[in-house]
Amino acid sequence: MHAYTTTSLLVATLTASSSLAISIRDDRSEISHIQLAEQADYDAVGEIFATVAGLGTSACSATLITDQWALTAAHCIDGNDLRGNGVSHLRFLVEGQLRYVKQWIPHPQWADTDGSFTAGYDIGLIQLSTPITSVEPAPLFEQRVTPGQESVAVGYGIPGTGSTGTDQSADFGTKRAAVNSIDAMGAENFPFPLGFTLIEDWSSNIIATDFDEPGNPDASSIGSPFPLNLEGAITSGDSGGALFVTSNNQQQLAAVNSFSASFDDDPDGSYSDLSGFSRVWPHLDWIGYTILTESEAPGDYTSDGRIDDADIDFLFAEFNNPYITPANQFTIPNIELVLGTIADPRYDLTGDNKTNHADLHFLVNDLIGTTFGDLDLDGTVNLVDLSTLAENFGATDASWSQGDADGNGTVDLIDLSMLAPNFDTSPVPEPATLLPLLAILATRRRA
Repeated sequence: MHAYTTTSLLVATLTASSSLAISIRDDRSEISHIQLAEQADYDAVGEIFATVAGLGTSACSATLITDQWALTAAHCIDGNDLRGNGVSHLRFLVEGQLRYVKQWIPHPQWADTDGSFTAGYDIGLIQLSTPITSVEPAPLFEQRVTPGQESVAVGYGIPGTGSTGTDQSADFGTKRAAVNSIDAMGAENFPFPLGFTLIEDWSSNIIATDFDEPGNPDASSIGSPFPLNLEGAITSGDSGGALFVTSNNQQQLAAVNSFSASFDDDPDGSYSDLSGFSRVWPHLDWIGYTILTESEAPGDYTSDGRIDDADIDFLFAEFNNPYITPANQFTIPNIELVLGTIADPRYDLTGDNKTNHADLHFLVNDLIGTTFGDLDLDGTVNLVDLSTLAENFGATDASWSQGDADGNGTVDLIDLSMLAPNFDTSPVPEPATLLPLLAILATRRRA
């Protein structure tokens, strides 16, 4: 192929579709691709599962880039309106660690470009309910790729071979990898040639590889016609996975698996098909800004920048608002899911898939830094708190600031018993200290 070519033919005849799995050479063993994917360099690549209203369940790949954020394809989390609405029960599984996803954010330009794969905005972020500290996040490649640079695509999905395409009867859920030379880049707004084949009307945010057929250089679509040892293509299930390149003696995440394309109107992972990837480098500012501004402080349910009694009341309400997982969801390999009533990840502060008083204790003791009975959250349990509880004793539909310390909606003796051990910051209050309060409570009861 020529070192610098603008390929208009691709515009007219190339068919693109979202991608799912790795398709490999007929003369290579699938085991080799699985073993490559199992190398520690690619541990951060995991699977995501979601339910989309009106569309059913979906599965994609994603890559951990911090202990609580993962990068994926926008089309994996865009729901039914390209902006993420309609998505629920989103989960991320990596190296045996299962996390519920608390928020998902497709790149805003994905919707603004009507979900165009070739516009280069098929990229998105997910925030996990709790951090994953046992898996090293993938470092981001913060440079331009170069033509002919070797890359490794990693993801989960349905396998296939170059001669047959993907096997739609095969199971999803095995991580595989393929090695390709980076062959092409979108030509739109591209300032100068770098030796790539440039694809007209594709954004320069897109890079592409093709699946070369051994012994048949005429089947090559772009770039070098000679296949690498573990050459392959992403097809139906790898979406959201990662394209790695080597930099500073380590594998770095250069792009997100986005789509497959072909000249025969059937992008199924067969020889000559193209794999398209959304580059990370043009989106580094968006990724950093989003993580910085969207990282919700645990426990700040009102999103007002502080954790206070309003957030405690939000947690109380969640005690009576179970989060339901459909019992007919597909099975995640090697993970036993708890189906039925589970915790909404926003309120499961302890990460045990339950919302209960353990989360309440964590919110009050660890996040706010006070103790039960401190109704005004001034850091001490004193006569002000006692008088507040007394004033509202017997009240129903009560809040924390009114004396409801256990979240049952009523100010009663249970709340008093939770306050008493912490009165005046002493482990056990003097009995005489509580006598005035007990007298007030007795008066209120007789009334």
